[in-house]
Amino acid sequence: MLECVLIELAADEVTFVATDRYRLAMRTVQPVEFSGAPARLLVPAAESSGLSRWVAAGEVVRLETRPGGAAIVRDGETHELTAVSGDYPAYGVILDGLTPPECRVVVNRTALRSALEGREVVAFDVEPGHLRLDGEVKLDVIGSGSTRIGFTASLLAAALDASVGPDVLLEICAPDRPVVVRSADQGTFTTLVMPVRLGG
Repeated sequence: MLECVLIELAADEVTFVATDRYRLAMRTVQPVEFSGAPARLLVPAAESSGLSRWVAAGEVVRLETRPGGAAIVRDGETHELTAVSGDYPAYGVILDGLTPPECRVVVNRTALRSALEGREVVAFDVEPGHLRLDGEVKLDVIGSGSTRIGFTASLLAAALDASVGPDVLLEICAPDRPVVVRSADQGTFTTLVMPVRLGG
């Protein structure tokens, strides 16, 4: 199931969810039109990942469910998606279980992504007005709260790569709890990244 993307179709929104247990990414979009009954689909990630540019090239795309799968239609061209049977992790329980953040900061996504290059585990020291990485790199931030927290650099980098817009919002509730990474100007895209324990 962890190699699949969950697609939830409803009249008010379409939700896409992916997780590998160390991070969870979720994006919601509002449909232009909706007909039929709500549905849940599990689609292999490898099958759907190559469609992103093709979908983005169209102004409007249509997602149709059918027995055994679904189809994405754009400009008269159709791509079939195979549905997988199984139980997906209860991501709603994870989101509902998050405690209010003690620290919230907005930082430039590109600058933070560049600072992660060449690192394996990175320590963040968040203070009012700035963020230090491993006591070396200092980035300006806007927000509130102070904390020290560690990340696997590759996991956080992947969340930043998938994000949207120039800035990201980090919501930290505790050094041992999932950190929420949101696009600062696109609140419908959310990623949870598990921190790591820092030595010392």
